[in-house]
Amino acid sequence: LCSHDYFSQEATPSIQRSFDQVLDDAGDGSGNLLKKFFSNYKREVERHFAYERDVAFPYMIRLAQASPSDITREQKRYSVKEYKRQHSDIEDALLDLKSLLIKFLPTSQEYALRRKIFLDIATLGEDLNIHTCIEDQILIPLVEREEQRWYK
Repeated sequence: LCSHDYFSQEATPSIQRSFDQVLDDAGDGSGNLLKKFFSNYKREVERHFAYERDVAFPYMIRLAQASPSDITREQKRYSVKEYKRQHSDIEDALLDLKSLLIKFLPTSQEYALRRKIFLDIATLGEDLNIHTCIEDQILIPLVEREEQRWYK
């Protein structure tokens, strides 16, 4: 959950501030397009994190701490397979954002600020990629093995 806090409280707000600074002066409507896309992206990331925080992770913790007799019928209806289905690919949306920025980011703005936006987005993309890799390669297989053990 610490990585969620980093994304929500540091990374995306920093990018948002840079966006606001650069895009407020874009007079051709491209600024609003980019702001809207980034706003939708942030909402999707928050929805993804909320699902993990409120549904998936509590289930995984209960599974790890419980004995087979403690697992309720309702808990057995949920599976990490559902988590895999809900596991949206937010990295693709970030690539779309980069493409839109290349096309529509105003070049009249200070070079250093434009560069900062691209570097921040690239860093966010790498961090999200690592986050997703840990979930896909470590967490999900671990929970799948635990489910097999409990639900035989």
